[in-house]
Amino acid sequence: MRIALAANGRMGLGLLRALQDSRHEVVVLVRDGRTLKGAWRWLDHAGGMLGGPWTVEGRAFSSGVPNVWLARQDQREVNRLAGYRPDLLLVGNFGLILKAPVLDVPAVGTVNTHWSLLPHHRGPNPSTSVLLHGEVETGLTFHVVDTRIDAGDILDQVAFPIGPDDTATSLYVRACEEAERRVVELVDRIEQDGLVGQVQDLRAGSYHKRVTPEGAVLDFSQPCEVLDRKVRALTSPMARFTHRGRTVYVSAARPVKAVDDAPGTIIATRPAPIIACGEGGLAITAAWTVMPPGPWPGVIGGPKVGERV
Repeated sequence: MRIALAANGRMGLGLLRALQDSRHEVVVLVRDGRTLKGAWRWLDHAGGMLGGPWTVEGRAFSSGVPNVWLARQDQREVNRLAGYRPDLLLVGNFGLILKAPVLDVPAVGTVNTHWSLLPHHRGPNPSTSVLLHGEVETGLTFHVVDTRIDAGDILDQVAFPIGPDDTATSLYVRACEEAERRVVELVDRIEQDGLVGQVQDLRAGSYHKRVTPEGAVLDFSQPCEVLDRKVRALTSPMARFTHRGRTVYVSAARPVKAVDDAPGTIIATRPAPIIACGEGGLAITAAWTVMPPGPWPGVIGGPKVGERV
């Protein structure tokens, strides 16, 4: 099959590698052109080339796969994509919501690669939302794309467990690995049978929006396990709290069970600051501030036992 690939990052690279090692042909790499215009697209393309085979853009360039940029999804852009005569448009980690004129281009249809067990955790940040909601497993779903978000028929799905140390990033990487392993068999099946899948029961599932900076604030009245999951779930925006009027961004923490103090109280400073929670405490093992720039706690003016955050 002739495939147009609209995919970024580790997900896009894995899909491209697998398909280029198959009998199918990736005929064009579709790029999100909403923020990059004119010469900036050339600079972005050059940056991708420098990444060589370790980026989806570099691998596409080195193997002669051209780019098509989508921004307005107007007729001019649709015509450019249609000029490559794709049978299938394969999407993965692509931030642009595709509209009907683009979805009508591929002869067979469009398939998305979503890293959760649909219909659960539809939306833009599935590996974040599964951690925030305390799920014990997640997975990967290939589904038909229609004009609704993550709502088309399920074509293939695989589950894997969530471990106590998993982060949003580690779950995403595992989903990428599954996608790379399974995509060729999926495309083989689509070529033979078409887009035959299982209808999603959206009423039994869930949809989660992006977390806002306000939603990333650590509420120390909550149990330490909840805050630990929040730290592991959030990268942009990053989990945060306020200490002496400054925002502290937390990139790593661990729950501490044997703590019984007022929530928000700093009960230890070494080897890592521990802050009491509604249940247990949270040890802050990696954090930083913008003003002054650098790690938290810094060499001067570090937290003191008994302080509140």
